[in-house]
Amino acid sequence: MDHFGWIQLTLFVGLLLVLTKPMGVYLTKVLDVEGKTFLDRLIGPVERLFYSLLGIDPKKEQDWKQYSFSLLAFSLVGTLFTYAILRLQHLLPLNPQGFGPVSGQLSFNSTPTNS
Repeated sequence: MDHFGWIQLTLFVGLLLVLTKPMGVYLTKVLDVEGKTFLDRLIGPVERLFYSLLGIDPKKEQDWKQYSFSLLAFSLVGTLFTYAILRLQHLLPLNPQGFGPVSGQLSFNSTPTNS
């Protein structure tokens, strides 16, 4: 490894060490039901709106059945979203190369799965 590689490694490890404590404190506050962060004023009203629309009590924990259903529903939505993007990419605005739609088999094969 040359000098630039060592400098890059040193800067990366130093930055990692500097950010570890503040990120840990932030994550502790975010994951605590009563925790407050600097983003609560901005994101709090939107979060409460979604909770009320979906009928979710943020102070109640999920049991294993609710968690399993949530995980499967999230995976299904992600898979359908990715499939739709691949099949409809010729209609999307950010397609400067003009790629056509991907075939159905390849689109389904390219969607993310949980393994």
